[in-house]
Amino acid sequence: MSSKQHKSFGSWPSKISASNVAEGAPRISESCLHKGDIYWLQGLPKEAGRTTIMKATGSGPCGILPYPYSARSKVHEYGGGSYCFGDNTLYFCEASDQQIYALPLDGSEQIKKITDLPQSRFADLIWDAVRERIIAVHEYHHSDHKVDNNLVAIELNGKLSVLAEGDDFYAYPRLNASATKLTWISWNHPHMPWDATQLWTANIDTHGQLTNSLTFDGGDTNSLLQPAWGKDDTLFFVSDNDNWWNLYCVPVTDETTQLRWQNCRQITQLEAEFATPLWVFAMQNYAIIDTNFIVASYTKEGRWHLCRIDIATGSMTQIDEPCSSLSYLQAEGEKVTFIRGTATKFQHLCLLTHSVVKPVFEQPDDDIEEVSRAQAIRFATTLDEFAYAFFYRPCNTNYECDGPPPAIVICHGGPTGQTDDTLNNKIQFWTSRGFAVIDVNYRGSTGFGRHYRQRLNRQWGVFDVEDIVKAVDYLVSKKEIDPNKVVVKGSSAGGFTVLAALAFTDRFSAGVSLYGIGDLELLASDTHKFEARYLDSLVGAYPSEKSVYQQRSPINAVGQLNCPLLLLQGLEDKVVPPNQARRMAECVRNKGLPVALVEFPDEGHGFRAGATIKKMLDAELYFYQCIFELENTFESAPMTIENI
Repeated sequence: MSSKQHKSFGSWPSKISASNVAEGAPRISESCLHKGDIYWLQGLPKEAGRTTIMKATGSGPCGILPYPYSARSKVHEYGGGSYCFGDNTLYFCEASDQQIYALPLDGSEQIKKITDLPQSRFADLIWDAVRERIIAVHEYHHSDHKVDNNLVAIELNGKLSVLAEGDDFYAYPRLNASATKLTWISWNHPHMPWDATQLWTANIDTHGQLTNSLTFDGGDTNSLLQPAWGKDDTLFFVSDNDNWWNLYCVPVTDETTQLRWQNCRQITQLEAEFATPLWVFAMQNYAIIDTNFIVASYTKEGRWHLCRIDIATGSMTQIDEPCSSLSYLQAEGEKVTFIRGTATKFQHLCLLTHSVVKPVFEQPDDDIEEVSRAQAIRFATTLDEFAYAFFYRPCNTNYECDGPPPAIVICHGGPTGQTDDTLNNKIQFWTSRGFAVIDVNYRGSTGFGRHYRQRLNRQWGVFDVEDIVKAVDYLVSKKEIDPNKVVVKGSSAGGFTVLAALAFTDRFSAGVSLYGIGDLELLASDTHKFEARYLDSLVGAYPSEKSVYQQRSPINAVGQLNCPLLLLQGLEDKVVPPNQARRMAECVRNKGLPVALVEFPDEGHGFRAGATIKKMLDAELYFYQCIFELENTFESAPMTIENI
């Protein structure tokens, strides 16, 4: 006989509070090695989401970036590659003004501002030791809102010189060991970097400028990513030429006059992905150890693997057990640092030395008995195809209930993104209260090959919606969830899927949209440069296919929407401007349906501050308590729900 107390699903008291989620397990990213020391970026929710730079020491991790400095690039709005090291100096992008600053590591001097260019932003910083300068991606914002991107060299007196220009976007500037050659990638509208890119190499002359620039054009069907130089000037890169992002290499010498496919060698030939979409700069899924070996991470069927690869033969030796996520591999000699996540551990920093993995920084886990472990599911969807999801059952050590539970379906952002089952308290917050969670990798998601990733081309708002509906139908048929209590929730592009699902199907009981898109026409004319032509592939050319935009926009089908809606929006959002959420709220309000709009003045695209995350979770929980008539656990309402 069970010793658990019987209580209705969705009403279970939980040890995981909104404050726990807001203040615990901060974001970590951009791990690296410098002179044997390990550094990484870490978000500080208690300090309004400030991002500091951490260093591992014998007595534990310590922040080396003093308050109020925050290391975060805003190039493409998503940033990345926001710091690098000189010999004994740290250079970083300051979040508040997007300028580059210098911090001496020996504490001999104060932080010094290097650049003073208010209309400029920088990302993907690397150090050119031979010329004592920084090389970076540069984004210049004109007064008329036009934006230019290029590659620049930045002298320590703040002077800029352009190295490469003419294309719409640039990423991955990387120097060879002798700093005599530079490689990078570029791409142009209407492509996104996971559609088609060009790979470049060039020599660097005595004046520090590029000469003999060579381009390796992948055409319109090849995404070339993550270039890196080997010790012998072999150029390594990742390509999805065979449907999967695999590793390749090509020799480059001073006599090389063309980069050709026939000169390339494919190192790995797996039905797996050795890369992730270039949403943020400086993502790296492999690290070159020496002329013989690479350490790499790849994802296959929803699991991430770490391996050692013999460059000459392509033979692979697995390292450690498969896990939920692996990112930011960076080597210094035989040492490799990376960030890993598992189903029972939050993201944590690891160091690999001679095939032995040791944790460097781990975030405290909650009571392991309270954790719901995901079940990976594959389910049939339309057109005789399949889609994927992670299914979390309710889990609480003290409470239980008979019958199927209410469910929350999560639509990840992107939509060219993916979800994994790394321990995440934003999910455990719900499962520990008696909700099931379905986290869907709908068609269009990454991790299952180029063909799967492109299934959403011209079908955004169709296939993703069909897949989340089919995921619900599949679990209802297994009697795993209550068919009458299903919420659909998503952020950004996932928020569009939420609104489309509510407008064009009657499968869901309620919706929660975080900075989601309701009007595709408005988005096509009012978003930032990086995604300005993204909809060309997802929906169609605009304005020539204006009718498709109108048909797919949930804002034009509010008359078909018949359930409650919660909207959460940052007022500093440049990707999905606040007018999207406001227009959607007004339309739902005018129809007489329950609706709530919660705005956060100091947040952009993605919530960072602990106070915001707590308020968001409280609002969402209160919303569910009201619409499903659950026990109200709030002394005072955290928000107003209209028409309820």
